[in-house]
Amino acid sequence: MKNIIIFAGLVILLIPSCTKTSQLLNVASGKDSSLPMELAYWQYYSEKDKSFKMPQTGRYVKTAEGLQVFAADTRAGARLSTNSEIYVNGKTAYIKWKFNGGGDFSDYKASLYYDKYSDGIHEYQKADFLYLTTKKVYNESALVAEDTWYYTRITFNNGIVIANTASKDYDNAGGEIIQTRTSSVPLHSGFLAVRSYDNYVGSKSYFIIGEYKLKNK
Repeated sequence: MKNIIIFAGLVILLIPSCTKTSQLLNVASGKDSSLPMELAYWQYYSEKDKSFKMPQTGRYVKTAEGLQVFAADTRAGARLSTNSEIYVNGKTAYIKWKFNGGGDFSDYKASLYYDKYSDGIHEYQKADFLYLTTKKVYNESALVAEDTWYYTRITFNNGIVIANTASKDYDNAGGEIIQTRTSSVPLHSGFLAVRSYDNYVGSKSYFIIGEYKLKNK
């Protein structure tokens, strides 16, 4: 996607790199795609500083299990979102992830951001598709165990979004559903994101993304 900036009467086109463009086109052109579990493909957003941060130990790192994302601070989480905008209508997302709230409460969501630079406070900036928490249930969340893989399948169909989160495997592969949520989105593209918030133990809390796939329905 090209971005246009008008500065001093000049029109400037910002064109993504060839690598990111081809990845976006592969997703949007009807092909199944695994989003790379590479640091450069994603961006870390600090809910504390309201800004993007570079990968570093204790913040955002690649491990043998996947991408590990630490909370920014106490009750201020972090968001991991795709660098590029992705067309999602007619797609199904598959997310394998695990959580560690440091033995205390923390919440986790999968979302679509329409503006990746926004803080996501307002509904017009993003849509959340599920709500998972450690230690206790809150506001109709689903309780997840720490350091255990969970499997979320999200279908996008003409503005209607259905998210099923299961233990042991994806719900359509024999997993046991712990939460199903239906929501809607006004747009068919955006920046796919996973995030944590309200982390009671601060930066000791984290989540790990083992895989994120997009498939045709």
